[in-house]
Amino acid sequence: MPLSYRLEIRPRRQHPAIQVNSRKQVTVLLPVGFSSTEADALVRKKADWILKQLRKPSLPPKRFVSGERFFLGGTGYRLRVVEESNGRANVWIDDANLIVSTSGPPSPDSVRSTLIQWFRIHAEKRLYERMSHYQSLTGIDVRQIKIGEYKSRWGFCREDGVIAFNWRIVQAPLGVIDYLVVHELAHRHHPHHQPSFWRMVDAILPGYAVHRQWLRQHGAELNW
Repeated sequence: MPLSYRLEIRPRRQHPAIQVNSRKQVTVLLPVGFSSTEADALVRKKADWILKQLRKPSLPPKRFVSGERFFLGGTGYRLRVVEESNGRANVWIDDANLIVSTSGPPSPDSVRSTLIQWFRIHAEKRLYERMSHYQSLTGIDVRQIKIGEYKSRWGFCREDGVIAFNWRIVQAPLGVIDYLVVHELAHRHHPHHQPSFWRMVDAILPGYAVHRQWLRQHGAELNW
């Protein structure tokens, strides 16, 4: 069965990749200079994986209302939305609850926006901390660390020494965060996914495959 997909040219990518989003749309991300013929070949090669992603049940979209489940560091919390008529938007954790207070009547957009700001702050703290740890361990030099929101990647390493991370990874367990940090650091020496790259990842973080598999299985749950 032919698989339909769309192409996106990503000038900063070094290698092509395939993305299957929550709406079951398949996108091939191509660096500059790659042809549609190469995209066809990649889709054929990865057809089994693509079909597996397409067959997965779709996750219901978040409504950002009390009772929904969110994660931080792999721990689940129940969202509780409260209105503070004279206060400002805020987020905090109380036991098993992730509490969002709004400065007016809550709406899905306002709750989502407040949550994103809070998660980004936690992501910056955690990712800078883990990067510092593994840089000290490996001696690998990095020019700049960026925290952003990326549709198709958890992180990337540029040739100029900039490493970027998707803030959403802070929802995952610490081992998964460490795997992502080590993965991008290893790209400073190996800008590919050949065996030499994976040997370096394994040398720095033995047992990384468990965390890699967790991200493959649960990554979609972290996108909202």
